[in-house]
Amino acid sequence: MKVELPLYFHYWGKTSDEGNYHLLPYHCLDVAAVGSVILQRNPIISHRMAEILAIDEKQLLTLSVFFLGLHDIGKFSRHFQALQPKLLRALQGDDVELNYVRHDILGALLWKSYLHPYCAERGYLDITNLKGRRSAVNTVVDFWMHTVVGHHGRPVTHNDSAIRSPMNDYFPVANQKAASEFLDKWYALSGVSSVSMMPPVELVKKASWWLAGLSVLCDWLGSNQDYFAMTPEPMSLEKYWEYAQKQAEVAIKKSEILPSGASPLCSEQQLFGESFKIPTPLQAACLNLPLDAGPGIYLLEDVTGAGKTEAAIILAHRLLAENGYGGLYFALPTMATANAMYERMGKVYRRLYADDTEPSLVLAHGARRLNDRFRDAIAEYPRQVMAGYGDDTEPAQAHCAAWLADSPKKSLLADVGVGTVDQVVLGILPSRHQSLRLFGLLGKVLVIDEAHAYDEYLFRLLSALISFHAAAGGSVILLSATLLHHQRYKLLEAFCHGLGQEPTELQRTGDKDYPLLTHASAQGQQEMVLASRPEVCRKVAVKRIDKFEQAESLMASVVEQGKCLCWIRNTVHDARVAYRELRSRHPDWDIDLFHARFALKDRLVIEERCVERFGKNGGEAERKGQILIATPVVEQSLDLDLDEMISDLAPVDLIIQRAGRLHRHCRDANGELIDGVDQRGAPTLHLFAPEPVDEPGREWFASFLPKAAYVYDNHAQLWLGLRLLMKDEAFSMPDDARKLIEGVYGDVDPPSGLEESYFNSEGERSSEGSLGDYNALKISSYYGDTGGGRWWSEEKAPTRLGDSTTVYLGCWNGAQILPLRQEVDYPWHNSSVSVLTSRIKLADRPFDIPETEWERVLDELPAKGKWGVLLVLDDALQGAAINGRNDSVAVRYSESEGLLVGDECGEL
Repeated sequence: MKVELPLYFHYWGKTSDEGNYHLLPYHCLDVAAVGSVILQRNPIISHRMAEILAIDEKQLLTLSVFFLGLHDIGKFSRHFQALQPKLLRALQGDDVELNYVRHDILGALLWKSYLHPYCAERGYLDITNLKGRRSAVNTVVDFWMHTVVGHHGRPVTHNDSAIRSPMNDYFPVANQKAASEFLDKWYALSGVSSVSMMPPVELVKKASWWLAGLSVLCDWLGSNQDYFAMTPEPMSLEKYWEYAQKQAEVAIKKSEILPSGASPLCSEQQLFGESFKIPTPLQAACLNLPLDAGPGIYLLEDVTGAGKTEAAIILAHRLLAENGYGGLYFALPTMATANAMYERMGKVYRRLYADDTEPSLVLAHGARRLNDRFRDAIAEYPRQVMAGYGDDTEPAQAHCAAWLADSPKKSLLADVGVGTVDQVVLGILPSRHQSLRLFGLLGKVLVIDEAHAYDEYLFRLLSALISFHAAAGGSVILLSATLLHHQRYKLLEAFCHGLGQEPTELQRTGDKDYPLLTHASAQGQQEMVLASRPEVCRKVAVKRIDKFEQAESLMASVVEQGKCLCWIRNTVHDARVAYRELRSRHPDWDIDLFHARFALKDRLVIEERCVERFGKNGGEAERKGQILIATPVVEQSLDLDLDEMISDLAPVDLIIQRAGRLHRHCRDANGELIDGVDQRGAPTLHLFAPEPVDEPGREWFASFLPKAAYVYDNHAQLWLGLRLLMKDEAFSMPDDARKLIEGVYGDVDPPSGLEESYFNSEGERSSEGSLGDYNALKISSYYGDTGGGRWWSEEKAPTRLGDSTTVYLGCWNGAQILPLRQEVDYPWHNSSVSVLTSRIKLADRPFDIPETEWERVLDELPAKGKWGVLLVLDDALQGAAINGRNDSVAVRYSESEGLLVGDECGEL
């Protein structure tokens, strides 16, 4: 007698290019098995998530596994099955052509309209019935289901049209019966029937952000054919469940996402090497600060060169060893600073973990593949990719292979991740796979460097991220030269908001309350005023110059004396003008130009050259007679040490930051590193600035530096800062740090001639902050509640304001379009440059290039050119583009000056 197979064995879940397939219930169990192993093998994750839900870890495991097993119930739809007509005929004897609908949306529809009432009738998980209710999200189970079906990087929202359609349009009776048969079987097999009480709705909503990330991760790993082979032959679900759990063990071990155990606390010399001397006062405070049991926020404020990075590592190691955190992520303001931190962490991170472990260190930013050290560290990983579904949901395997190799998403799952702040704030923007980023930070220490360096928009995003991290039991360490009182309070407020508490108002810091360590936790808040390391306590002389010839004369003296100098100009235009003029007048000088509008390969070469010449290890031979003309790309976190510096007038906090690159390390008169007192004399900062007159007019700054007037638009603050700096023609660190910052950004009265600039700028700053608050997800909400259904791609999610375009520079040789930098790995990445969209928005295909060749190259570009512009240049490296006003503009690439657009092309 022929035994009838259960209906759920007539549905495919995965296919391959070779035409093979994997039965749907098997894939559901694969993903559930991965979740089971992660939660059992990663006690840090299990403990944190159980804490959020206020349930025990066994209950968390049972519930999570059950819901993960239902993540792809939308594939029981006839519309999904029809995406493979041959399989539909073979498995169900049906033959139909249907329009595609996303299967995650179909899963939400099936749950709302059929499986929820079905479960309610049978008393599963104590679900109440939906009769008379309009929303699909009402109960604990509804929220959890809503989270797992949204496992393709974005949640299903009520704005998705199919969710409001009649269920029978997508799920005929046979489909409904197959889905309910699978649910019955899985309900019994998973053991979820033993759960007597569900967590409260509000806690499931709160946990949904991390439950969604777990779902994405489990789907990616559970879709890997190297561990979960295509299985079309039916077998009992009990037998397959045993097999899936064994394979999940292998997949998790190979993926290297389980945390490494922290090493016991050790001496600073053991952590940083024998060259480490006596701890600075800040480092000593981090060594001795009593740690509360729960999450905490630590604000470390000290001058440049005071060892803030080492202090953060000391504190992070204590949190790993004493409070059970699994790893850390360093968030930096730029790719250049992330590269520098990656180099530093490469020498230390291994000592944070036990000897018998193999901790991972990952770099995360858009050009990570171009960092040689990182590329060498990437382990090869199987790259077999399955066929696409055709319903606009990319197969998880395609993501999985790239992610496990070197995606920036993995950086948040590695033991130690280093990258830009953009990678972490994507976790609190309604952007694709944001939940995976948040999940990657779970159980980690988040370290944010240069906390003072972010505009109001990004500051608000970081504040929202801190709230989310605190809500998940995470600790945060922030490093800054100086924070305004209201900034410090806002950061503490955000952390306390995540804890569900109100912050205690801190006493306003005085001019001498610096350096400062501020700490807050559920147990309270405190501030510790610290001493400074003697080596960084110094007086910097300030001299004003206002003519190019004065700068030129200073450079001539520097070259003659065999010293080095950097002139930091506020704009690319002004940097080019100075560079061009100096090169024409002094062709025998060694002059370099460094700004952000070079092709990426060229920029990285220049950056490396700058570090070799002006970095800590550069000696007399490298530094002698070197002149660097640069934009603000050099002012943050790059370990540069200059003998002399000229700086265009800029906001006072940036001036302090720039001055920190003067005499950064102790050297003799010839520029060689020494132990002891610096022998180059007192450092002097030359400010290229207008006269700080008592009654400045409206054009006081704009007439002096017209281009920079648009970059730093609060001219009243520039005037206030200049007046303070020139009052004594010097400033002392750390004594004057707080006075300078609060004297410009605190409660001040702008001069009447610059009031318009002041209030316009403040209004813009307030507007940017409001936009940041609007764009950021809310910890008080739940996964999927994004305000109007907004959901951006990662490439388009606004981590920063200021619309920019990635331009891929190519050259036409008469037969092919080749990358500008074709002699390197990842040539199109290396040939890219970021430009304001107002300058370049589009680029048309030149008429002499065949469309087939154009399409071929677009297919080679990152994301197939979807988020960038392909710009083809001729033999003279010239071309044309469309700017933000839809005007045609000339474009030219200069080996020495970078990308020039429009009128700039005629300046060469």
